[in-house]
Amino acid sequence: MDNIKDRVIIIREQDELVASCCVPFDGEFVREFAKVDLFPETTAIIRTTGEFYQRLKEEYGDSIDVDVVDPRNQGYLFPRLIKDVFRYRVSIGQGLKTIFALRSPAVVCNGRLIMSGNKQLSVQVFDKVKQIIKVA
Repeated sequence: MDNIKDRVIIIREQDELVASCCVPFDGEFVREFAKVDLFPETTAIIRTTGEFYQRLKEEYGDSIDVDVVDPRNQGYLFPRLIKDVFRYRVSIGQGLKTIFALRSPAVVCNGRLIMSGNKQLSVQVFDKVKQIIKVA
């Protein structure tokens, strides 16, 4: 893996949708309109995801690829995960876990599922990513 860049994929939480009549409004619009955060838990998850992304970019800059993916973007997400599982030579068991046990929010580093479905991207998640990148 001499010239292969490390890759971190962050599968972000979706911003909640609220329907009004026939028009869906995303949570950000409703917050601005009503001045009330209707989805505080989701907002907290989105905020920690952004902080995690910023910390990765501060630590590694352009030396790694960081993708932030909407979980609804299946056309990009699953082919990318499968490609990374093969590219980084992940074991069959770990590869299946990466592809099929994924729940947003999630973090995948070099084809390995690091965190899935937790509400916070903790320091421990960053440390696990750091260990994989250091080894690779």
